[in-house]
Amino acid sequence: MVSLSQTAGDSGGKDMRLSIRSLVSIAVLAIGSLSITMPASAGTGAASFAPGTPMHFARAFPTATELLNGNVLRAAGYDGGQFFSDAEIYNWHSGTWTTVAPMHVARAAAMAVRLSGGRVMVIGGFGPGFSVLDSVEIYDPRADSWSVTGSLNQRRAEDFLAAVLPDGRVLVAGGFIFANPMIGLFVPTNSAEIWNPGTGTWSPTTPMHVTRGEFTATELKNGRILAAGGINAAGPDNTAEIYDPSRGDWALTGSLNIGRFDHAAALLLDGRVLVAGGEVGFGAAGGIRSNTAELYDPHAGTWSLTGSMTSARSEAEWATVRLPDGNVLVTGGFVAEETPQSSADLYHTATGVWSSAGSMSVARAGQAAVLLRGNRGVLVMGGLVAPPFSTSSVDIYR
Repeated sequence: MVSLSQTAGDSGGKDMRLSIRSLVSIAVLAIGSLSITMPASAGTGAASFAPGTPMHFARAFPTATELLNGNVLRAAGYDGGQFFSDAEIYNWHSGTWTTVAPMHVARAAAMAVRLSGGRVMVIGGFGPGFSVLDSVEIYDPRADSWSVTGSLNQRRAEDFLAAVLPDGRVLVAGGFIFANPMIGLFVPTNSAEIWNPGTGTWSPTTPMHVTRGEFTATELKNGRILAAGGINAAGPDNTAEIYDPSRGDWALTGSLNIGRFDHAAALLLDGRVLVAGGEVGFGAAGGIRSNTAELYDPHAGTWSLTGSMTSARSEAEWATVRLPDGNVLVTGGFVAEETPQSSADLYHTATGVWSSAGSMSVARAGQAAVLLRGNRGVLVMGGLVAPPFSTSSVDIYR
């Protein structure tokens, strides 16, 4: 069992005062946590972006979850320094948005998973004043209602791991447990806990080996979960570890070639994992974004560098989509501190080369991208356009 005092010790007793300007921007302007836990797929061929029906509200860093019927639930989010609890659903048949019941708690940088049966769980995140939340809510699409379930043992926000296990329980791990954007203080954790659907309560479980926030979590083909990179007291991290649901424990695997956080990841059709971009260090102008990419081979447990994107980008982790042909689309993100971009990159798995995928109608970072059914393309929604202000605009890549 991991207590709060033990968790604090995981950072080596040091405050997370790493490049205050950059970390403040992460918390205040780039709170990426959209709930696309598995890469999706969209049309092939000479695709391009076209504007779609805008959302009812301008939001960045909400959760975005595909429902069982193919519609997309967008919940909560951030805009202009405020946090919101509103929610709406995109109808993939009509291409229109409908407002639905709001959440009980305003939040952003939460995580969401779709439970068995089709309900959607939204976990933690930042609340008003950038407080870190422990509250958890469940949306029932049939009743159009939110219900509160048991609270986390450890408050957490910002790109932590959230995954439904084979037996229906929910695992969360890592993330930031404290944030004070006024002084640039962030404390990541290695703690983990599991939600029991029978009791509606959370119980601490085996922690990760490494403290990490703003990392990626990818479910492998064998059901194990790969946690890669992130940030901790030492800076951008290059370690990776795997959670085995059958054993309930973590095992370190090969390290990334480049320590990175706030990067994108996608599971490829052949079972390898692609990671791309992110922040790799700090400079006088803030975080240093990267265009590099690498591949994880689960059989060998090793990482190898692959082609680089046409543009450096971070905060595009929830706007990264695997297409039906196996190629990977990465949209927007920050190209520099507080500088969203409209460009997109396409990774060609057969050659390991990236090419431009065109540009969206607006520059955006902290947006969501979700595959639509029926060959209707990739829905890209919201995001920051002029930090700290977000957009209601939508682009469809098809």
